[in-house]
Amino acid sequence: MLFRDDVTLPFAFRGGVAYAPLEFIVVGVDLNYSDWSQMDYEGRITDTEQGADGLERRHLYKETLGYGIGAEVTVPSWPLRLRGGYVSRPMAYNGLTVTRDRSYYTLGAGILIDTVLAVDVAWIKGSYEREDSDFAYYESVDESALIVEAAYRF
Repeated sequence: MLFRDDVTLPFAFRGGVAYAPLEFIVVGVDLNYSDWSQMDYEGRITDTEQGADGLERRHLYKETLGYGIGAEVTVPSWPLRLRGGYVSRPMAYNGLTVTRDRSYYTLGAGILIDTVLAVDVAWIKGSYEREDSDFAYYESVDESALIVEAAYRF
């Protein structure tokens, strides 16, 4: 083994609720809290730390509160469900200035074929920006994903 790193993940809490105002509509909300300042690690990844106790590193991370909201509509008399949503996932790293935090939009559809085969398609689009003016660093990221899934019921 060349090296070993031990990472301790922070306290995190996630919860959500869903509500169906009509028989064919479901709306959901999700909250996600993580205190990333509690993250700890030991091993070679600590070689570049300032200070033996890692206090410099602990100030580089902060707590975050993310959220998501979405809805699903079942098309009447069709085995089709249409979905859409938005999610905010703040970055925990304090080492760079975040000019636009991570946020994602989603669209999707699912269809049940012959009561045994379900096919789902989802499209995700998101972006964020961050910078460090002291080092003339700027980062702008646009992300997209297309997810196709099939499930067969026995």
